[in-house]
Amino acid sequence: MLLIAFVNFNDEPLHYDKEYQEKIIFAHRGIPQIAENSWQGFVQAKVLGFESIETDVQFTKDRKLVIFHDKNAKRLLGINKNINELNWEEIKEITLIHEGINSSQRILMLEDVLRQASDFEYIYLDIKVSHKAIADSLLVLLDKYQAYDNVLVADANILFLAYLKLKKPNVKTVLEGFNKGKEWTYYLIPQAIEPNYLASFYSEVDQSHIEFLEEEKLLYRKIIYGIDKSNFLKAQHQGLKHLIVDYHPTLDDFLNN
Repeated sequence: MLLIAFVNFNDEPLHYDKEYQEKIIFAHRGIPQIAENSWQGFVQAKVLGFESIETDVQFTKDRKLVIFHDKNAKRLLGINKNINELNWEEIKEITLIHEGINSSQRILMLEDVLRQASDFEYIYLDIKVSHKAIADSLLVLLDKYQAYDNVLVADANILFLAYLKLKKPNVKTVLEGFNKGKEWTYYLIPQAIEPNYLASFYSEVDQSHIEFLEEEKLLYRKIIYGIDKSNFLKAQHQGLKHLIVDYHPTLDDFLNN
């Protein structure tokens, strides 16, 4: 952070357009009834009423960016190795395991998703490994598919997000782990690298945190993980607008509306 302080930052605040006033409901890794982070799961989420999706990005041994949550491939591919120990050619034809059974879905490359980015209002990319090479590869793909408007790049590492912002100021970033008790850290972030959104799990939000967000006019920039049928309405009533939701059929009426 001390090194960043010497960069010539632009003092102009972020331009907040109408997107920040809208409600964004993300499908968490697609829907639970279909293999997670699969294209079929994303498409079905949209059929059910989700306009946006949340997904995860890992990288392979040969530095391919892939849509995958776990560090280890055992649960989803049946291979007891870390995903970054496997080359793309080794895994591209293996079907994803869903609820202990091989599905018809295969692992996706990030490029596969970005190619279809316009199918969704927003795509939330949870970057699982903060690395300069990953950031550079990500920016190349965002440029290739001109996906800056509807892709949100999320990470808990502010330096990773800062690198993206300094290279491409129009990239939309999300600072994860912005939990209750960490409100003071917001004031340490220079405006030039200020994230577009701040994210945390619902369990890391209390009334004091919400009051801070309201006072600083940040509530409309807060994204919440850990939302399901048990707390969906409560989160809405608390004024939390942007929710990453684990789908359940009891939410169909809201999604249809």
